[in-house]
Amino acid sequence: SSKAEIETDLLQMKRLNVNGIRTSHYPNNPYLYDLCDRLGIYVLAEADVECHGNTGLSHQEAFRLPMVERNVRHVLTLRNHASIVIWSAGNESGNGNNFQTVMDSIARLDPTRLTHYEGNSTWSSVTSTMYGNLGFIESTGKDRLRDYQQGKSGIRPHVQCENTHAMGNSMGNQRE
Repeated sequence: SSKAEIETDLLQMKRLNVNGIRTSHYPNNPYLYDLCDRLGIYVLAEADVECHGNTGLSHQEAFRLPMVERNVRHVLTLRNHASIVIWSAGNESGNGNNFQTVMDSIARLDPTRLTHYEGNSTWSSVTSTMYGNLGFIESTGKDRLRDYQQGKSGIRPHVQCENTHAMGNSMGNQRE
């Protein structure tokens, strides 16, 4: 995308009261982060870790170092952007223990921000769902509020990290 296209998209998002985005599944144009900083748009910044359904890779030690390296480079490159509020270790790559090592690496580099991983939130500070319906999201919020009011510990924020998927002209029927 050109700078003009990015600017047009983000300004339209602001007009529609959209205040956050997830960069999936790889770092975006550096201008996007600069503009999010200036416009006050929250970013869930996602590293380039996507196994496209081959979820067993996150259990294999041979893939641990590449997963960690991609996340480390991601954090080191983008950590000076105020707009980034959550680091995402990747997407749809299984729930293997490679992600514990990834999360530990992120926390050493930037212990102040929240962490996320779609697929297993055992090791992250934020839980998430993809394509959850309104009833599920409401129920999750009510359950967390109840737990908080009862003084339970370990309550984590929850985000719907993916609500729609669009490539090109594929967003027809969104309203329904």
